[in-house]
Amino acid sequence: MDKLKLAWAAGIVDGEGCIVLYRSYTHTGTAWVLRLTVNNTSRTMLKRLRRIFAVGTIRPVKRTSMKHRQQWRWEVAARKAEHVLKLILPYLVNKKREARLGLYSRKFIRTLGINTPNPNFHRFPQIKKQLSALKRKP
Repeated sequence: MDKLKLAWAAGIVDGEGCIVLYRSYTHTGTAWVLRLTVNNTSRTMLKRLRRIFAVGTIRPVKRTSMKHRQQWRWEVAARKAEHVLKLILPYLVNKKREARLGLYSRKFIRTLGINTPNPNFHRFPQIKKQLSALKRKP
C-alpha cells in the first residue's frame, strides 16, 4: 500500500479520529468490540479514507443544531479496525498509544467460537479504562 496515503490517513486519524473499545450486547451474549471512527464535515475526505482501506461505512451524524454544518462519520470495527490500525500505526503520533492498546485488546477478543465463553472477558474493562485515560492526557 502507498506509504504516502497511509501517512495522510494516519494524520487524519491523529487529528479527527477516535479509537474505542465498547461492550456490545447481542442475542448470543456480550462481546467487546474495537472501533475506529473519524468525524468530519468533509464527506469527500471520509470517502478517500474508505477508498484507501476499502473498508468502512460513512453515515451522517445527527445534528444538534441547525447552526452547525452537517457532519459525517467513517467507521470501522472489529477485524477491519484492527487491519486499518496495523497499517497506519507506524505513522501515528498522537494516537499511537491508543492504537497499540486497541490492537492489544484484539488479542483477547478472539475466541474459540461464537458460543464459547471468552476466558479473557475480565481484561476488557481495564483496557477500556486505560484507553479512556489516554484521551484525557495532554
